[in-house]
Amino acid sequence: MENIEKAKKVDLEEYTDLKVEYLKENYILIRKKIMLSEFDLRDKIKKEFLNQISNKDYFMFLKINNYIVAFIIASKIKNVFKKFGYINDIFVKKEFRGRGFGQRLFKRFISDMEKESIKEFRLGVDIRNKYAIEMYKKLGFKITNYEMEMIK
Repeated sequence: MENIEKAKKVDLEEYTDLKVEYLKENYILIRKKIMLSEFDLRDKIKKEFLNQISNKDYFMFLKINNYIVAFIIASKIKNVFKKFGYINDIFVKKEFRGRGFGQRLFKRFISDMEKESIKEFRLGVDIRNKYAIEMYKKLGFKITNYEMEMIK
């Protein structure tokens, strides 16, 4: 049975495992090294999780038979000029990709934001992540600008 639900404290350990997988995969993609021990990494992920659920970030899981297979973390950005939804992270476990789970999480986010009159959405994606770029294009995103980074 598949369902989308809000992140809760009870999900902490399972999410931590999934986030470690996400970070290892994405840091390999962008050729950075995680400079933390496994214990320190897990500790930082747990603190981040508790902070996100207490800050009321948009944090949802897609579960199959109560097992987390995907997540989305997003924010509502509002200022005097405009308001928009920003997708911080979206991830689907490797063995569950290609089944539309990421799209379902994304569409749920859009639907929830439209209820708050938010109709503009943004995200960042690594330029080398061709699979994600194609998925975002299929969902209606267009490349509008480039983000640059400097690491010292």
